[in-house]
Amino acid sequence: MKTGSAPGPSGDITGDRDQVEAYTASADAMMASFEEPGALGRMVAMPFGEMPAAGLAGFRFVDLIVHAWDLAKATGQDTNFAPDLSEAALAMSRQRMASMDRENMPFKDEVHVPADAPAADRLAGFLGRQV
Repeated sequence: MKTGSAPGPSGDITGDRDQVEAYTASADAMMASFEEPGALGRMVAMPFGEMPAAGLAGFRFVDLIVHAWDLAKATGQDTNFAPDLSEAALAMSRQRMASMDRENMPFKDEVHVPADAPAADRLAGFLGRQV
């Protein structure tokens, strides 16, 4: 895998736009790119190197679920949301990270979360968040 094939964002990435507008535009662009014929079979350039687009789609899926958990937790809202999607994100994360060294990843060590906790809480704990 090549490294450094695409620049990472720096500085103000929303500019003068409203942050919700900037996020929506970014999400719409990503969805449109994933919907192109053959898109998930392509390689995409990321700041850390190239990766399969299908892997990026999976990463973004997990990323959105766990950051939704972050927001819910930080604002005192219920973290028991989208249980089926959260369960799928947890299964994907466990499978993908099974043989990876977390020291080279942006995730802390897994935090114990009871097996009967909501799936989003178990995902957050797996990714090292304090539940």
